[in-house]
Amino acid sequence: MRPPLPLARFPSVPVTGGTILLATAVSLAYWAKVDISPIEANPMIGRGELWRLLTATLPHADFFHLLFNAYWIWTFGSLLEMTFGHFATLGIFALLASGSMAAEWAILRGGVGLSGVGYGLFGLVYILEQRDRRFADAVDRQTVILFAAWFGLCIITTLLNIFPVANIAHFTGWLLGILLGLAIAEKSTRRIWATLGFSALLVLFLLGATIARPYVNRSAEAALEVEGMGYDSLQDNRNADALYWLKQAVVMEPTIPRAWTNLGIAYARADLDKQAADAFATADRLKSQAAATP
Repeated sequence: MRPPLPLARFPSVPVTGGTILLATAVSLAYWAKVDISPIEANPMIGRGELWRLLTATLPHADFFHLLFNAYWIWTFGSLLEMTFGHFATLGIFALLASGSMAAEWAILRGGVGLSGVGYGLFGLVYILEQRDRRFADAVDRQTVILFAAWFGLCIITTLLNIFPVANIAHFTGWLLGILLGLAIAEKSTRRIWATLGFSALLVLFLLGATIARPYVNRSAEAALEVEGMGYDSLQDNRNADALYWLKQAVVMEPTIPRAWTNLGIAYARADLDKQAADAFATADRLKSQAAATP
């Protein structure tokens, strides 16, 4: 495998180096318990704050997480930046970050870290290594085994509840990287199909992370977060916001009596009496069922 660009060449790759420096700074703040909620993934993504899909990739869970991602982003990102230039590399980073985080957020609660970007760059460079002589020897068999083994290990630790990992972001980042590599390196018809596939997946993930999320996300944790935002909105007399969040919460998890009760209050404040009565009736039915359960 080709060795990484020497660190002395750091100024030559400002996008790659700047991404690593920014991730390091945000991660240090995160570890120091600084409030980084303005840049984290949260349900406001569905209300237009799409930039959170990018910024949520900057904090990392721990030093090893940051080190692993920084090493591979430097290794693959610097090669791409030296070959394609700064603006193209910035676009690649943004597409892989937003796409992989959008997929993770659509299905579960989201995550932190640049792992989706790292897997995306691996998939991209793996394709280019086979089709573009400028990327000769950029990926070897040992690197492929490492990424595959790490992905498998992360799935195991997540399923066993040892250490949860954003596996959806890993996989979708890799898939987007593969398609992007084919869109760049293939010819004629194959390039068109790869470009269409990449674009379709990106749009699908973004829709899943925004307007379609209440219908595709079945994470209890995500539903409780949305329900909590609805409750806070009620407390602050932001009734339109409360109605927005609580309607989402009962779609995501329709068995929480408290969510239906609060939704009934929000409907009542909006003078939607029939909807309020239905919501209160649903809450009472769920409470009765819970009480009858041995």
